[in-house]
Amino acid sequence: MNNRDKGFSLIELITVMAIMAIIIGILAPQYMKYVVKSRKSVDVRTIDEISRAAILSATEEDIYESLDTGEYIITFMDGEYFGITGPASKSTDALKKGVESLVGELENITLQHTGWGTLQIHANVSTKKAMTITYTNDGLDSYEDYISSP
Repeated sequence: MNNRDKGFSLIELITVMAIMAIIIGILAPQYMKYVVKSRKSVDVRTIDEISRAAILSATEEDIYESLDTGEYIITFMDGEYFGITGPASKSTDALKKGVESLVGELENITLQHTGWGTLQIHANVSTKKAMTITYTNDGLDSYEDYISSP
């Protein structure tokens, strides 16, 4: 038996480790881009679901009778639900109730991507049963680049 048959030499191990480090160095940034894109995609679906729930709730008789015309703003700050503002507290409570009946408690919804900053869903009620949705965002990423209007 030869001394060379006992295993790998130190040079061979170092070479393999260097090759692995190069491969990891190349693939890690691509993996991170994939993770960020995935988080944004989940957030877009979440915000779209909330927007659609607002539109649907505005068509429900017990809710649209409580809605005043005007602008309602559903705000997320740094990924956390911040609140709903609107023409009157009775109206905002009705809209929140309607949205939560379809998507669950808004306080439990957290956006996964950290680059949105303050993200707002603007629900404009012009007449009973009529609502339009727009979005504003002061964060690093433009939410409009990721959505299709509901």
